[in-house]
Amino acid sequence: MKARAFVSIFILVLAVLIVAGSCATGKKSVKAPLEPFYGTWVNPDYNGLEPVAKKIIRPDETYTNYNRTDIQRGDGPYKYTIAESWMDSDGKKYYKVEAFIEKYGLYRLDETDSVLECVWSAVEYPSEIDTDHLNYRIYYRQE
Repeated sequence: MKARAFVSIFILVLAVLIVAGSCATGKKSVKAPLEPFYGTWVNPDYNGLEPVAKKIIRPDETYTNYNRTDIQRGDGPYKYTIAESWMDSDGKKYYKVEAFIEKYGLYRLDETDSVLECVWSAVEYPSEIDTDHLNYRIYYRQE
């Protein structure tokens, strides 16, 4: 009887460890570095349109938006907070950002740190980068 109880407890503990281990190896297990997120991001295709054409993201948790890539005066600075960051197995970096204007954003930085995509929502953090989303944007690092 004691052996049967021991085996049952052992199996239960083993199952819990397996489940906990598989959760720990999910896509959010490696925190993404913040430094590649900072910088000047541009998309000349957005010049003069509703989307922001240039965005400067700073390490002091401020950003400035520009409606054209060729102007020096923008809107801001505005405050933002990085709520969460992680890397996927392909080396892409993800950042959940809460910001003054857009509210909840999910950013994805490619493995070369040169292409930044984002989707914004006024209600909650987007669950994915959907290129067909109304609030999808893509930017390129300006050196």
